[in-house]
Amino acid sequence: MGGCCSKNGKGAGVIDPANMDLQPQAVNEMSGSVMPPFAGLNPKELTELEKRFKLLDANGDHELTEDEFCKAFGSPHLGKALFQAFDVSKNGRIDLREFIGGLSILSKGSITDRLHFAFRLFDVDSDGKVTLEELKRTLHSVDTAISILKDGGRDKTDKDLDKLASEIFAALDADGDGFVTVKEFVDGLTTRPDLMKTLRLDHSNDFNSASPDSGSLPAKPPRPTGNLAVSWGHPQWAFVIQMMLGMKIANEKANEKPKNAVELEPAAFKAQTAFEIPDTQLVSTTTKYKFVDFAPEVFRRMRKAWNINEAHFREAVGPAQIFAKLLLGDLASLTSCISAGKSGSLFFYTPDNCFLAKTIPRREFNSLMTILPKLYHYTMDTKENSLLMHILALHSIHDGSREYTFVVLSNVLNTVNQIDTLYDLKGSTLGRQAGPSEKVQKDLNIKEPFPIDPPTATRLYQMIKHDSKFLEKNNLMDYSLLLGVHKVRPGTVRKPNDIKSSDGSAIYYIGIIDYLTDYNVAKWFETTYKAMTTADRAGISAVPSSEYGERFRNFMKRKVLGITEKGTIVMPSDVQVRIVY
Repeated sequence: MGGCCSKNGKGAGVIDPANMDLQPQAVNEMSGSVMPPFAGLNPKELTELEKRFKLLDANGDHELTEDEFCKAFGSPHLGKALFQAFDVSKNGRIDLREFIGGLSILSKGSITDRLHFAFRLFDVDSDGKVTLEELKRTLHSVDTAISILKDGGRDKTDKDLDKLASEIFAALDADGDGFVTVKEFVDGLTTRPDLMKTLRLDHSNDFNSASPDSGSLPAKPPRPTGNLAVSWGHPQWAFVIQMMLGMKIANEKANEKPKNAVELEPAAFKAQTAFEIPDTQLVSTTTKYKFVDFAPEVFRRMRKAWNINEAHFREAVGPAQIFAKLLLGDLASLTSCISAGKSGSLFFYTPDNCFLAKTIPRREFNSLMTILPKLYHYTMDTKENSLLMHILALHSIHDGSREYTFVVLSNVLNTVNQIDTLYDLKGSTLGRQAGPSEKVQKDLNIKEPFPIDPPTATRLYQMIKHDSKFLEKNNLMDYSLLLGVHKVRPGTVRKPNDIKSSDGSAIYYIGIIDYLTDYNVAKWFETTYKAMTTADRAGISAVPSSEYGERFRNFMKRKVLGITEKGTIVMPSDVQVRIVY
């Protein structure tokens, strides 16, 4: 290996993909392991991973020792096994290429690549085959790491784990010769999804996976564009683990004594559950994190109204899956990104893509606490008949120097399908045209209504109308309609409740987001200033809630859904269909 990835570290500057050998390279003939191309990583992602490598490289020798790696990873029980999976050259060191190669597989690799990686976790002595004793040893290490996260400790005895290992080994050792080759490992798990689930050890429901009888493995949800999962070496690694642990504990506490039959009292909307996140030794940190769960019973009931399974929710936001899924070569950590908007909010997406945690400023926290009683009753009335993005929990975490307040939200774009075009629509016109390099399209980029059949368009408009009037009554404005467009093609995953184009060529994902901004004095000054300096008051975003709501409804009705005043759907094909309100 040469260039910036050489073992002696010479020339280890910013990664230049043009100078890197990205072709497949055999590194272990006995195990059949290969180092594939870096799973589609772009130059920005390569540079990001190089930064993480340098943070871990404590002595600056351009290599990671087992001690450096395990200290950063945090879990001594699994760190050693993971180290040897990264160390494909088997020289007791991890260089930059091996580090990037391993993380690229864990984050973006194909199922086959991930299973090849997972095989190296089990192949303790690196001889290209896994014995029963090696399988037992690895399962015990992972179970120990996971059990630390459970209030009741281990739920399996050593005898239970040994029996489980024997059953898995017997299923994988196809020729019965007493060891499992990499081919037997990959073939066995590819054709037996039930074994995949068993190997995860946490025994939680895999809600987004294929059925055990389907003969196929679950698709890996796409990461937010241009972002990698937070991993060891990332400056937010310890924070993310503690954040996930706090959300898990908060959910457990909220479900200890549910009060479904009892009418909520006013105190429930101001209730708080505060606790210090326990030291699990899963991450290297001396920081004491304090966590607060706001109105836990209120949000638990709202999740129930939206048919959110509590076990699924707890698994998705909790950290146990990080360690469980590593057995299958999957880095199930949160993915972080900074908002492209003015807020600069920090987003963390859960591995299954179903939920996201978003930091919010104090003014939005105050706004949510103010409207929470009304939002709760609105939720109970509308349930699924609303496009408002679901607010599933409200928390804060303090790391000793700074407090972060965040909401946990449902993900409007929760799909394994690729979002080809994304729109953020407000109904305003000033500054609402995206340039050629911008990824998110805006209001003025819409040239014609979306081709949605009349009954669906009518139903969507009624929800938009109902939701926006609720927001208007609560003095809220500056919200957006988020609309993702997936162009149907071979491999597209379809669901019965998909919102489809009238010709079936596209699937739409729609929701109303960012609705916690109230029209206050600061917004009034913004309205006045922009009206005076632009001479286009009708086009500015910052207007009173009643004006904002009316303009929002009209824009969505006519420009997005193509409904005219007379109740006609205007289709891009110029076909007009009369509908009845």
